[in-house]
Amino acid sequence: MNRTLLNKVRCLLISSGLSKSFWGDALMTAAYLINRSPPVPLSGKVPECVWTDSDVDLSSLRIFGCSTFALQNGDKLDPRAQKCVFIGYPNGIKGYRLWVRNQPGLKIITSRDVTFNELEMPCLSDTSNRETDFNIENTFNKIDLNPQDNQTREVIEEEENQPRVTTRDNTEHHYNDYQLGRDRVRRETRIPSRFRDFDLALNVEDLEPLTYEEALGSKNSEQWKQAMNEEMESLRKNNTWVIVPKPKNASVIYCKWLFKIKQENETTRYKARLVAKGFTRKKE
Repeated sequence: MNRTLLNKVRCLLISSGLSKSFWGDALMTAAYLINRSPPVPLSGKVPECVWTDSDVDLSSLRIFGCSTFALQNGDKLDPRAQKCVFIGYPNGIKGYRLWVRNQPGLKIITSRDVTFNELEMPCLSDTSNRETDFNIENTFNKIDLNPQDNQTREVIEEEENQPRVTTRDNTEHHYNDYQLGRDRVRRETRIPSRFRDFDLALNVEDLEPLTYEEALGSKNSEQWKQAMNEEMESLRKNNTWVIVPKPKNASVIYCKWLFKIKQENETTRYKARLVAKGFTRKKE
């Protein structure tokens, strides 16, 4: 699942022209999109619909990194809208997460009243904001899903009809410079609500097939076929069975396939095992 999300994060950052400091927003957007895309194991059903048992409105989907104008309430002579960049969807509320450019610090707002210009990608034309190296794999692999957010201060304005504003102390985040403490004893914690989309995407994407038909119908069918062929070849070499005529009135014990996805270092292995259904044997 890490590789799937990483590929989507890389594509979002490159296509939008945003810097690597926005990897967190790109990650949450990638998980948001995965949860609203029909995977093969769910037979065309959308994961979010299956999880919540309700319909999902896809009309709010927008192009990551496009230009936007957010309505703002100010003085009579102030501009009625503020130009921003779309960077994702807030968790738990309706609206859009927007980055206000040309502002001191890193100003993030959440607003419902937004006009989109999806033909304009402002960060692609800003050469000072683009980075030639998008190798963020090392950064992504070091993410702690439960960080103590000591480097970020969020201030939320609750005034009615005002967009929610988040201010961050530092203009540019260099996550490679962070020292993550691994030596201290970790206490049991709950996953924050902002990672629920990420967790749901993980459950759907890495779903192991329960039957032979599901394995052949999944997007990884070729890997499962190879795993089953390797299992059958191993059973033949070890002379696991001897083919004999079926005795009269004999109760036959059938077999079934078990499928498992194993992560070894940075590689994914698909394992298949053919086992006898001994629990179906009847006592005489």
